[in-house]
Amino acid sequence: MASRATGLIFGLALTLLCASAARADGGEAARKAAMVPVRLAAFATGVVFGTPIAIVRKIAENTADATKSAAGGSDNKLKLAAGSLVGLPVGIFTGSLEGAWLGWSNSWEHSSEKPFGKESFSLGELKE
Repeated sequence: MASRATGLIFGLALTLLCASAARADGGEAARKAAMVPVRLAAFATGVVFGTPIAIVRKIAENTADATKSAAGGSDNKLKLAAGSLVGLPVGIFTGSLEGAWLGWSNSWEHSSEKPFGKESFSLGELKE
């Protein structure tokens, strides 16, 4: 009984291998399946390197926005210096949260289109 089951398993495996070799030229599904390890590696690399980049960029952007808002939209250096006392902590907190999220989401969205592209490393335009 065991030898029949083993023969059946080997026969089934041989049949599947022959069928997949016959479809080797046919395209898109096989290419997408072959790209899965590349996409996973691009996603992981984008998370490791892109998340700190996104955090730093969002901290700088949010700090500037919060400082400008706290200064009342003025270009007066004294008001901007006083506004930075509020803008810096607010920018660090919100920029850290937004940057952490954007690092992951940029890596996930762009790892399939252009693996290892600048967008997956949060070097392109950051979305809101």
